Amino acid sequence: MNLLGMITFLLLIFAVDYFNFDRDRKRWGWLKGASRAKKAICISSILLLSIISYLGLSM
Repeated sequence: MNLLGMITFLLLIFAVDYFNFDRDRKRWGWLKGASRAKKAICISSILLLSIISYLGLSM
């Protein structure tokens, strides 16, 4: 899978999990009290680590 496809795939899975599967806020509820900037930093960090892990495992 090329890099752009992999990033798109990870973003799609992350968005579906955050907005659709986590209805009762058990997985992402700990972000509830955080500011918008802190949420963006946290979510970006998780996505970046996912991408780095995926690339590391694919080599």
